[in-house]
Amino acid sequence: MHRNLRIIVLILLWLQLSGCSCNDATTDTSPAPHTHPDAKVVDVDAGGTLCGPATTNCDGACVNTQTDLSHCGQCRNSCPAGEVCSAGVCALNCQAGITVCNNICTNTQSDLAHCGGCNGPCEAGQVCSAGLCAVSCQGDLTECSGQCVNTDTDLSHCGECGEPCTDQFCSAGSCSSVCSEGQSECSNTCVDTETDLSHCGECNAPCAPGQGCSGGSCALSCQASLTDCSDTCVNTQTDLAHCGECNAPCAPGQVCSGGSCALSCQSGLEDCAGTCVNSQTDISHCGGCNAPCVPGEICSNGSCELRCQASLDECSGTCVNTQSDLAHCGGCQAPCAPGQVCNGGSCELSCQAGLAECNNTCTNTQTAIAHCGGCNSPCGPGEICSSGLCAVSCQLGLSQCSGLCVNTNNNPFHCGGCGSPCTDEFCNDGECVSACSAGQSVCNNTCADTQTDLAHCGGCGNPCGPGEICTSGSCTLSCRPSLTDCAGTCVNTQTDLAHCGGCSAPCDPGEVCSNGSCAVSCQTGLSECSSTCVNTQTDIAHCGGCSAPCVAGEVCSNGSCATSCQLGLTTCSGTCVNTDTDLAHCGDCSAPCAAGKVCNNGSCALSCQAGLTECIATCVDTDTDEAHCGGCTAPCNAGEICSGGTCSL
Repeated sequence: MHRNLRIIVLILLWLQLSGCSCNDATTDTSPAPHTHPDAKVVDVDAGGTLCGPATTNCDGACVNTQTDLSHCGQCRNSCPAGEVCSAGVCALNCQAGITVCNNICTNTQSDLAHCGGCNGPCEAGQVCSAGLCAVSCQGDLTECSGQCVNTDTDLSHCGECGEPCTDQFCSAGSCSSVCSEGQSECSNTCVDTETDLSHCGECNAPCAPGQGCSGGSCALSCQASLTDCSDTCVNTQTDLAHCGECNAPCAPGQVCSGGSCALSCQSGLEDCAGTCVNSQTDISHCGGCNAPCVPGEICSNGSCELRCQASLDECSGTCVNTQSDLAHCGGCQAPCAPGQVCNGGSCELSCQAGLAECNNTCTNTQTAIAHCGGCNSPCGPGEICSSGLCAVSCQLGLSQCSGLCVNTNNNPFHCGGCGSPCTDEFCNDGECVSACSAGQSVCNNTCADTQTDLAHCGGCGNPCGPGEICTSGSCTLSCRPSLTDCAGTCVNTQTDLAHCGGCSAPCDPGEVCSNGSCAVSCQTGLSECSSTCVNTQTDIAHCGGCSAPCVAGEVCSNGSCATSCQLGLTTCSGTCVNTDTDLAHCGDCSAPCAAGKVCNNGSCALSCQAGLTECIATCVDTDTDEAHCGGCTAPCNAGEICSGGTCSL
């Protein structure tokens, strides 16, 4: 408190001394504006107003003199009506690559309130990176107060956050009066056109949101640890379709772990020579791998026996577990549909790893336009879904300028390229001209060919809808290469379940569309036999392998035909069961476990898949779960993500 009083007294004495030295009646006695040659110095006025980095104290208010209309370049320097404040100078237009949002020159590539376009704010905890809201900055960009900037060239953050340049360029992270070798001057900024997002290859040639600039060309820019596979960012360490590298899929029943495909055995099964087996019932691996029973015996509770095993029901001469058997789910002759599993005697949809159940359909929420990032989260017209995020996709013939799709052949504000306006002229074939060419019409001060123009298709003022093109004066849907127009929707007929191989060619439930053909997708532990998923460990028509039937009176036990079922269990309602492991009789007769649990030593317990951990009665991935990062009840802070079991921005 005493320290603050001393500071206030010193300020008042300084103001009094300054006032006493003003003897000229014409001298301006208003307070001098506070400037910031070093933006890390915090400005304080007599009223106690504190200003942070990159802002200036003007009359008690903290403002950005680079864009403020009332304090442009310096305090109390107002711009005339109709002008904007661009880089601290009053002008008719913002510098190239900058957009006017609410009368303020704004960089929509990094501004949190206008990310990708005006009035497109990011959520709390996010940053604006290359025109897209994300949890972290991409590539070589640095986060400065929520904005992703290039500290090698940014005038407000030169070299590091909060270090502005005054009447100089920012070149290679230092304020300088000239640009470094290998850099070009674009809109009063030193840039490397080989890597700059706003000037890629040449000045005023910006990359689209989500792209990076490499070698002077715009390309998809994936976050660290992700790889660009066919214009989609994927994690080749875990992606089933791109395991270890692009286009390296894992076989059905396998998982991708550490970039390698590996067998994934369900809880209660063991990996014996690359096959998932139940050593409690498998006659070839009874009690452990490579421990076979002799002919005529079965494996019951890990021991070879002569009679029928417990916990099973006889259905058509076969001993089955109606709690888990696909052909007899809940009772004899009650089969589950393809693509379903039998859980606790009920048929349920079973989606492959990497897919989510959306409206009873297994969907890839990383690429599905109707379920982008999550179920029932559709993208807008003309957008695509990339890595679970909706992004603008301009149709053929258009360029993306500041988040808008425009025709640079006739747009007067982007004539020949983004940020190249015409003044009192028309834009024709990418050049500013005083008159339109023959065959063109003047529509809203624009030269337009009404046979091909998207905004004036067939006549002035007849625009085509998002995702459409104008052909011979009529609007038609325009799909990107590799996509097909099916009833007004662009689809990939190589992977689309409703249009597999062609429009209106749906796959059956439980099938997937792979390379334009429908195929059965069997869950772990099942085999495809004649387009049907069967358990070759128990199926009497496919015992041990497809088309290997048992003879009349025999049963299929652990992939081998036998004359009797195993013994040694408890009788429950006329059925032999193992109360140590039976889901319907866990610990005692008629004591079932709930769905999603297993019976372990006579007690019901949660069953988590391989790679998941039980945290507070929930199966979670501690490598990615933000509430349990690296271990149970280890949450990340707000705005952080969990990657590899470690919280980071």
